[in-house]
Amino acid sequence: MTVSGTIELDLCGLRCPLPLLKIKQALRGLQQDKLLRVWLDDEGSLKDVPLWLATSTHQLVTNEQADKGVCLLIRCGGSHQGL
Repeated sequence: MTVSGTIELDLCGLRCPLPLLKIKQALRGLQQDKLLRVWLDDEGSLKDVPLWLATSTHQLVTNEQADKGVCLLIRCGGSHQGL
């Protein structure tokens, strides 16, 4: 789903490592500076995704509690190293 140019993924109900793999796949298809909004509810993924982002070219913009889990807003770094 796309809202205001932001790609959105609802990954609630998926367990680690599937959310991280789907996030990596989505980021591969984005241009630099485009945004990816992701909803997660898996405790393992809530730890792993920010750790992976810290070692990638992508940036975690926000990490907020939402009604259906945690909402992460990720800015694509453009260079796909670390995928």
